[in-house]
Amino acid sequence: MAIKLLGVSDGDGRRFTDDERSSQDFTFLSQRSVPVGTLERFAAITPSVLRFSTLGGLLWLLLHGRFDIILKIAGNVRHDTSPLDISYWSCLGYQCGEGQVVKYKLQPASGFRNRLPATLTDDYLKENLAQHLAERPATFDFLVQCYRDDKSTPIEDASIEWPEDVSPFVKVATLELPVQAVNVPSREELAELISFSPGNTLMAHQPVGELNLARVQIYRELARYRQARNGQTHVEPKLEDFDTID
Repeated sequence: MAIKLLGVSDGDGRRFTDDERSSQDFTFLSQRSVPVGTLERFAAITPSVLRFSTLGGLLWLLLHGRFDIILKIAGNVRHDTSPLDISYWSCLGYQCGEGQVVKYKLQPASGFRNRLPATLTDDYLKENLAQHLAERPATFDFLVQCYRDDKSTPIEDASIEWPEDVSPFVKVATLELPVQAVNVPSREELAELISFSPGNTLMAHQPVGELNLARVQIYRELARYRQARNGQTHVEPKLEDFDTID
């Protein structure tokens, strides 16, 4: 899940990157934590993954006795009914003004839930999402969880969940996706043009931690590669781009 707020400014134009000038991105994963957890572990495991694909990564974890990481990865394997029916976590920390670090969570607040189809096609998640938004809106609670200390709420190891009894999530906003047409050419074209990044943010909400800072560079290079492959240049979207319906 990713959110892009438009028309965002703090008055003096101070931004973490200059990729976009007036938007703010929030990026999420559909899991509570990042199993590998640290930039050092990612750097160590990546050569095995690149050489032997997923099995190479699994072998590295086995040889290094990281059965805890294997179990976390296995626990994330599931068939969800729809992208609109599940929760999402930032998993990594972000500044929230001066001297505060938080993690984000999106929690579905709609009463409606989709059903798994009898046959799980490659596109069933997209089809359920499109049908849901064609008939009714979807809402999420936007929550934040505050950093307490390096022991109970570590920043540099994203494999460790911040316990809610130490730092409970607090609702700060509601996200509503209105009734709309999703599977239309204009939306698919827009999806190829735009990009999201944890670094596309005001300085007041900048990403923190080595892994999060690495993601800023990785997301940028992936977006540039995709756009160059498609013969496109980076586009910062405007409100009217999202209002266009075929």
